[in-house]
Parts: sequence; C-alpha cells; structure tokens
Amino acid sequence: MEDALDCYAAIIFVPSAAQDWEADNLKASEAGKKWVMHASDLITHDNISLDEYRKRIRSDFNSYAHGSRALCEWNLFFKPYAKPEDKAEVEGTLEINFEPDVIELNGHAIDAYETAHLLEFLAITQRGYSRFLSTHASYRNSLADLLPKIEKIMISHDAHGCQEVRVPPEIAKLKS
Repeated sequence: MEDALDCYAAIIFVPSAAQDWEADNLKASEAGKKWVMHASDLITHDNISLDEYRKRIRSDFNSYAHGSRALCEWNLFFKPYAKPEDKAEVEGTLEINFEPDVIELNGHAIDAYETAHLLEFLAITQRGYSRFLSTHASYRNSLADLLPKIEKIMISHDAHGCQEVRVPPEIAKLKS
C-alpha cells in the first residue's frame, strides 16, 4: 500500500514520474522521495511535517507492512502455565491468536495504520486535483464532509497510542 501510494503521489506531483511509470522505471522508494519534495508544506492534523510523519508511521509499522517474521508474530500470543514452584520462570506456549481481546488490540493498531494511509491518500488527491475539485462542487463537498470524520478517527487512535506499535502486544509481553 505504501509503495502504491508513493507512486500515485509521484505521478500527480512530479512532472517526469508518469513517463517513468509508463516506462517501468519508477521505483516506489524513489517515488516517495520525489513527491515529498513537491508537497513539503503539507502537515498532519497534529502539525507534524509530512516528511516527519512519513518517517514515523513507516518506522512504527514497517515490520507489519511487509511480509516478515514479525508480521507472523501478530498471529501468536503467549499462554502461560501455572508457575512451577521449583522454577524461576513462567512456562507456557505460543498459541494461535484467536482470543477476542488479543485480536482487538492488533486490529486497532492496524486500523490506525490504514486510517493514516487513507488520510495521506486524501490529502494527496485533494492537492493533486485541486483544479478539478474547484470546478466540481459535489466532489469537493464530499471530501470536505469525509475528511473531518476520518481525522476524528485518527485523533482517537492517537489518543490510544496505537500508532506506537513497533512490537505486537503479545510479543512485548514475552520480552518483559
């Protein structure tokens, strides 16, 4: 999703990017660098610069945005046994993640990530197609109605701290 968003934004903001895309020469990593330079004045709802926001959100969720061992860990949780009296450590097993409370924690964090991407997509679209939107009131009004609702969801996620998810909650419990 990140790569697609970066390519989409580069094609909108960077004059040569569409030709590079058509020629199959636009790498997502380069697209991200290119388009951010053209939209460096964009800020998030909590006054974070676009560049800083992108670094933070991608760093926090990088392990879960790509196929990795960490991504698979989201589907596991530690189930402890009763602590044996003759041992200092609690023993247990890693179980498949099916308990509602564990799934809810993970789902909430993933929703925050997806909501952040949606806000980024809408900001890019709004800026990239501003001329079109200025002459098409229904689309402009739809965006104007939608953005505050999505921002409210993002503010709620921020309040819960669910974007600070470098390690799944179950794995963090194992390490502590």
